[in-house]
Amino acid sequence: MRSFNWASTAVVAVFAAVLSAGPVAAADVAQPAAAAVGTSSAVAAIVEPAIAWHVPPTFCSGGWTFRDRWGHTGTFKCGSYVMEVNWDNRNRIEYFGIAPNRTIWHSWATSGWAVMPHNGLADDTNGAWNTYGGARTVRVYVNNSGYWCAEDRGTGWGGWWRC
Repeated sequence: MRSFNWASTAVVAVFAAVLSAGPVAAADVAQPAAAAVGTSSAVAAIVEPAIAWHVPPTFCSGGWTFRDRWGHTGTFKCGSYVMEVNWDNRNRIEYFGIAPNRTIWHSWATSGWAVMPHNGLADDTNGAWNTYGGARTVRVYVNNSGYWCAEDRGTGWGGWWRC
């Protein structure tokens, strides 16, 4: 079952801030970099990616078809979501989906759908985030095995690990 705990937490925080007349921006918006004490340098802020979930059809037989914003078409596992990630909220967009044979695929502006490296298999997409080191991380869910992640530190996607 898909976990939306992170989303419900953000929604509750926004409603709490609105009802208390507190700052709405504190709940879900990237905050400005904080200056280090005693120095003039700043600590780099992390911009959390915006994620859109493309919902599979209710009735599916063998797979469902999805076309990304660039016209690249792929076929995905029944019951799995296609995840659209805007990594920096400035249109660095990448899609992730699970094919009917459980291989993990992604697409971006200059490429059609391509299999993610390192032979990962999954049953659904689950999330994505940026790290302080500048790496992008994507998480998938594997039935009877849990969550698995892959990371890209700017040199390509690394191997899958349990996360």
